[in-house]
Amino acid sequence: MNEVGVDMEILKPQPPGKKKGLLSKLNRLNPVKKITEKRSTETAGNITNFLEKRRLATRAHKAEVELQQTKQEVEETKEELGKTQVRYGIAVEMAASAENKAFIDRLGFPNGELFERNLEEAIKAADRDGAPLAVVYGDMDNFKPVNDTFGHGVGDETLKLMQNINRRPGEMYYRLGGDEFAKIVEGVETNEEYATLASRDQEALIDESEAYLGKASRDPAAPKRVSLSMGIARYKKGMTAKELTDLGDKVMYVVKKGGKGWAAIGEMVDGQMRVTALERPQQTIKNVA
Repeated sequence: MNEVGVDMEILKPQPPGKKKGLLSKLNRLNPVKKITEKRSTETAGNITNFLEKRRLATRAHKAEVELQQTKQEVEETKEELGKTQVRYGIAVEMAASAENKAFIDRLGFPNGELFERNLEEAIKAADRDGAPLAVVYGDMDNFKPVNDTFGHGVGDETLKLMQNINRRPGEMYYRLGGDEFAKIVEGVETNEEYATLASRDQEALIDESEAYLGKASRDPAAPKRVSLSMGIARYKKGMTAKELTDLGDKVMYVVKKGGKGWAAIGEMVDGQMRVTALERPQQTIKNVA
């Protein structure tokens, strides 16, 4: 090795076999080449990392685009579903409204068709639960003089008074036609209870009609009140709806034949109709001739 640190042996002419070994030695002693090789390796690694990151970024972007498209489709589906639900709701509401109108008469009363339908259901419930059931018929007495004196307007409003006399939750009077009404009564057992029920409705109608008709005319000869005759048919297990309503009609016939403003209850005993008069409400006797 000379003064500058160069291995003189390397610089001398070498035979072919030894030249290869010297080149290898030279390469080991060449720092520039090592640095270059290291940088090449790092560069290749960086390129590989860059390409991998770019590939992952591309996949992530594609996934994000697909996610946004899916969200958009979901929102569009929800919007369409909402519109469908609205259309369905409107259709159901219209159908319900049309059905309700079919069961309501011009004065706002549930009609005879709904009465028959609900009576069938009440009979099924009574058979299933063993609970007492009855049909109560009510005819408005003295209605014709009111209608003839004051006209149909006042006559209609007088009929509507029947809507105000229900006191038990769930009860309502169905208007079967003209001044004839009926309601379904569940859970009442004894004749005394039915007498109380009848008295309550009769007295309520008298009070309501006196308050209303008293304002319609100051003529002392004009009608001042209406009353209620009531025929009650008690259900017996095994009866059909028609058999029960037929019994109610027969009891009402007995009541109307015997006068106005009183009530009776009928039931079938050993295949025969038995009718029992209920106590007349004192106010009915006092106020109605």
